[in-house]
Amino acid sequence: MSSIIPNTFQSPNAHVDRAMQYLSGDEYKVLAFAVRHIYGWRDSLAERRGHISLSMFTDGYVTKSGVEFGGTGLGRQTVVRVVAALVQYGLLVKHGEPTAQGQMYAIGENPDWDGLEARDDAKRDASRKRIARARAALGGLSDRPAGGLSDRPAGGLSDRPAGGLSDSTQTKPLENQSKPIARKRAGADENKKPRPRNPVWDAVCTHLFDGSQREAARISILAHWIEGKTSGSRNINVGPNTQPGDAADVQAFVAYWRNQHPGIHLPLDIGKFARAWDQWRAQPAPAKTALDKLADSLRAWQAEQDAEAAQHELR
Repeated sequence: MSSIIPNTFQSPNAHVDRAMQYLSGDEYKVLAFAVRHIYGWRDSLAERRGHISLSMFTDGYVTKSGVEFGGTGLGRQTVVRVVAALVQYGLLVKHGEPTAQGQMYAIGENPDWDGLEARDDAKRDASRKRIARARAALGGLSDRPAGGLSDRPAGGLSDRPAGGLSDSTQTKPLENQSKPIARKRAGADENKKPRPRNPVWDAVCTHLFDGSQREAARISILAHWIEGKTSGSRNINVGPNTQPGDAADVQAFVAYWRNQHPGIHLPLDIGKFARAWDQWRAQPAPAKTALDKLADSLRAWQAEQDAEAAQHELR
């Protein structure tokens, strides 16, 4: 029986045995991705280095044969910050200048362990200081007994009755004093109009990002492109969508993708998504069933309701 396990790649023991305790979750994800694409392929393993672009780190890539490899799922700014930290502490090493294929990286063989440990100590010290400041703001809970007072009875006063007054009587009911504040808040809430929902944005968030709003900027880019609203945007390097869609189309596209590419992640990069969307749109439309016709009727009715609601708000 072979000692080599198929579909695996080598990884330095020190990354788990020593580095993991000093790295954040994002840092370890990026480092693991780099190891996979440097030590996981024969061509890059021979030289112990390989090209990795920023888009590969974030979204992965698709080979010429159509096989997709996922990325870290992190945003671009997060990857830039994390890569800079990994390079700073010698876990990743840059070689040369960036090219069209990306930056050439090697896995660092002599990380700055002292620097990583010092950074970890600084984080722990900063955390202790934040806790100390929070306790001080709450009345010095760290140095005082429960209740925040040393030898005074519960309530914070020695020989006064509960309520904080000795012999006098409360003349103004508390509820009367709080009414002006309540009226002010109510007025503010009445004047505040709720932000209108975007069904396409919600559909992209639900079906492509599993309901997570951590990548809100990317969700907005995809949603706007689907609606055909983003021609010429500096955030989008693809042409305008000539076949805009709605929330139902997003759901149908996701179902098509999962049927055609089982086990492969949905394309979240705008360029890959646009190509996949166009391929889906190019498919011959199946004959509509009675359920499809009912859905079309519901869409038309909903559009009429939305138009009437918009006119009502304008009045």
